[in-house]
Amino acid sequence: MKFPLCLVLTVLLCGILAAGGCTTAPASPGTAAPTVPATHVPAVPLSSLVLLRTDLPDGYLMTTNQEKNASEMGSLAKDLGWQAGYVAEFTGTADVPENMQNIVRQSLATYPEGSMASIIASVNRTDQSYTDLRYYDFPISGLGANARGFAANVGNSTPPGASATTGSLPGVVDLGGETSENTLGQSIAEVIFSKGTTLEVIRITGPAPNPDDVLAIARKAYSKIP
Repeated sequence: MKFPLCLVLTVLLCGILAAGGCTTAPASPGTAAPTVPATHVPAVPLSSLVLLRTDLPDGYLMTTNQEKNASEMGSLAKDLGWQAGYVAEFTGTADVPENMQNIVRQSLATYPEGSMASIIASVNRTDQSYTDLRYYDFPISGLGANARGFAANVGNSTPPGASATTGSLPGVVDLGGETSENTLGQSIAEVIFSKGTTLEVIRITGPAPNPDDVLAIARKAYSKIP
């Protein structure tokens, strides 16, 4: 029995291609295509998010710039998934007594993104625990859905029209690993926000911190987070 020459050449060519791996066998019915494992993206290095002196109003000098260790953290923070922490402080350089200077504190931490809403609520509650202050919230925009902002003044000083409350919680350990005392003796303005796995608290402490200033600083800090 004779075969046409063209048929013989076709069969030989297909065999060569198959041996060289140039053809692909069809997938069996119902067989799922192989999946590529998702690449783990590490948390943003907190040191890269620290504010610069030029991010603050004139008249501040950086006085603290350090990483937080796990040994400094309380069990609550660890239970909520704390992974890393960093703190920076800037002190006003105005020619006034030391206890009259404003201090800007930037606290950063890495937590699971899915826990941020409850963590921010906890920080907000804890940071309003000083019994010698009267607190009021101020509106925030552009810092994520969970952002909170408040100011607190010593004694009965409250801006006109603001709804003030007096801190009544006992001193508690906050999620930054520090213990809040029952009294502070100075006024504060604070913004708490998150983006991805990064939590930040921007606080100004002093005789007369301005909520507009802490908001402006917080927006610059927020813009640094990828």
